Amino acid sequence: MKLGVLSDTHGILHPGVLVLFEGVEMILHAGDIGRDGVLAQLKKIAPVMAVRGNMDSAAHFTDVPAYRVIAAGDQRILITHRVGNPLRPPDKLKERLLQVRPNVVVFGHTHRPFNERIDGILFFNPGSAGKRGHEHPLTVGFLAVDGEGVFGTIAPLER
Repeated sequence: MKLGVLSDTHGILHPGVLVLFEGVEMILHAGDIGRDGVLAQLKKIAPVMAVRGNMDSAAHFTDVPAYRVIAAGDQRILITHRVGNPLRPPDKLKERLLQVRPNVVVFGHTHRPFNERIDGILFFNPGSAGKRGHEHPLTVGFLAVDGEGVFGTIAPLER
């Protein structure tokens, strides 16, 4: 199973996303969506599982939760916008990790790609797909789920 992962679009969907995500089975958006049009465009490619970010109004995105847990094959994926430092997660995230017991935590917020296994959990931030920030390039990610587990890759949107 191949999942497309993005975050921090801030109302802008880079045209490269549509090309790179062709053929994915599901799209995960880790928040700071920016406006409804982004999700509508993504839904034309594959089913979308999104969470709200700190820049997304709960009143505007009433059907988009602050975090969610999904299954992809036999892998549990926690999607949230902020995690703080994955090497030293805040207490609230530690509690959620104990409750959910995910194989993967997908997050955004920093605009910085991150793809590292910590204590057996893959922490995966695809970076920013819509608005350059903190001098990082625009990127998206992919999660490949198979009988061996789950593996992440980061792909640039611009060369």
